[in-house]
Parts: sequence; structure tokens; C-alpha cells
Amino acid sequence: MPTKSLPVQVTQHLKPYASRLEHVTSLPVTVPRDTQNVLVISALTAYAIPQFQQVWSQLSSKPAVVWVGLTQAQTEQVWKQAGYSSDPLPSPVTLYESISMPVPIAYHRVNNGWEAVPGILPPSQAHDWVAFFEGATSR
Repeated sequence: MPTKSLPVQVTQHLKPYASRLEHVTSLPVTVPRDTQNVLVISALTAYAIPQFQQVWSQLSSKPAVVWVGLTQAQTEQVWKQAGYSSDPLPSPVTLYESISMPVPIAYHRVNNGWEAVPGILPPSQAHDWVAFFEGATSR
């Protein structure tokens, strides 16, 4: 069964948002051309799902969600094992790719590529996901 939360000693050592922000020129996954925000995640990283669920309803436009590492059927099975009756992060664009990569990682399109924030944020900064996905420049 997937772990639904990180141990306290791990969350206490998460780097702040600003120190993790990076710039990349392309995505490691394929999404529709007009996509502005992307969340790449695995059902096996269930500790990350609650943090994104916390802000999901506050997002004016849901990011494209790319579930990686498992097939769609395997991903849905893991959700059920973790206690979710359906997709815990519903989005108009939901994709499944079999690639393996470090996840979660979030992307926001900028003029010359993408801003990326790997991992989850310290619990006190979880609200910063809303600003990130909405493209706010000051965080």
C-alpha cells in the first residue's frame, strides 16, 4: 500500500519553494501544445496527493496531470488501495505514461520554457502551489 504521508523528520527538511524553483526548456512528458500547467506524479507517491488535493479546488484552471510509472489500470488500482474511489486529482487533461522519473514535479509555462518545482512543499507553504500554477511572479 502506498505511503500517504511523509515522516515528520522528512517534512521538516523540505527545502523552501523559492530555493527549488528552476527553469527548463522542455518537458519530460508529452502534453497538448496549449497546456499552461503540468503536474507529473505517480500513484505510488501517495504522500504527495493530499498536498495537491488541498489546493486543487482553488485553482482556476486545473493543470494537466500526467501519471507516470504505471499503466492507467495499474494507477487506478493503486488509487483504490490508497482509499480513493476515483482519480484524486481530476483534470480536463489526464494522461498516463510508462516512463520512470523522479516525481512529483510541477511545471508552469513561461516565455522561454517552463518553471519547474520538484517535490512537494513544506506543509506551511502548500498554498504557494496556487500562486505557482497561476503564474504569480512574487512568491
